[in-house]
Amino acid sequence: MSEPFTAPTLVPDAVRNAGDGVLFEAARALEAKKWRKAERLCRQVLRIDPNHPTAVHLLGLAAHRGGHVFDALSLLRRSIELDDTQPIWWFNLGVSCAAGDRHAEASECYRAALRLQPYLVPALYMLGRSLQTMGLLDDAAAALAQALRIEPGHEEASDLLQSITRDLRDAA
Repeated sequence: MSEPFTAPTLVPDAVRNAGDGVLFEAARALEAKKWRKAERLCRQVLRIDPNHPTAVHLLGLAAHRGGHVFDALSLLRRSIELDDTQPIWWFNLGVSCAAGDRHAEASECYRAALRLQPYLVPALYMLGRSLQTMGLLDDAAAALAQALRIEPGHEEASDLLQSITRDLRDAA
């Protein structure tokens, strides 16, 4: 059995690269593990625009990283309702689903991210982990193999694929 789901959530590049502004500061606070500051900054934006999808999403990341998985799920789902075109948002929702032991839902989120960005290696890796947890070892191996075709040096994917391959061989 693999370790618990501890994959970092990804801050959208558009926010990280913005250079200034409240959401940029919120993203910096997230990366510095200052969850309350990130939350405060996101809420500042949401007071002006309650349906700002990026602010809702970053607030969801702050909730996830602060250990409030179920609040994170609600916020991340809402951000996707507001804008479902962001592959990283689907990935982050998948990570929160996995953290809440919702592996089937996590798998669907990773697949949604991959439909939007087929070469998103973290989504392939986490899809493999969720599928493994669900006992779908052949599917997990396929996702991990795809991750390794894209990024051959991905150690975690390689290690997990080797473990799954052993499990499949032993079960045969």
